[in-house]
Amino acid sequence: MALPALVTAFLPFLDKILGMIPDPQARAEAKQKLTLELVRIEAEERMSQVELNKIEATHANIFVAGWRPFIGWVGGVSLGWTFLLHPIVTWVAAISGYDGLIPTLDTSELMTLVLAMLGIGGMRSFDKFQGTDTKTIGVPKPKTKPTYNE
Repeated sequence: MALPALVTAFLPFLDKILGMIPDPQARAEAKQKLTLELVRIEAEERMSQVELNKIEATHANIFVAGWRPFIGWVGGVSLGWTFLLHPIVTWVAAISGYDGLIPTLDTSELMTLVLAMLGIGGMRSFDKFQGTDTKTIGVPKPKTKPTYNE
């Protein structure tokens, strides 16, 4: 199991301080207690961020909950311009005799963002199709004994 970033960052510092404890067993116990405390602190921090994300996502105000849809709309409009509108506008401009530049968008980072969002949306759609209760994801299912009603 990988240690959380907070624990990993503090390990060299902890080793120096705990190195002052002469008894190896007491030193090991102190290191274990401090490491567990750092893990607990980081877990609490992550859980508080999860709770904040839940509150943000359900908020009615668009300035609080609207950043997720905003990213989707920016991606959709950008792709619409790049692959649909820009070629049509360029074609119409060429026919009209316009020689100016028509702006283009660099889609390298945009495609990464949009495809990641589509992948997450696709996974969520698959979960809904399968009837997965996302509130219980990661919670082990209780083991039941097989029934022999055949």
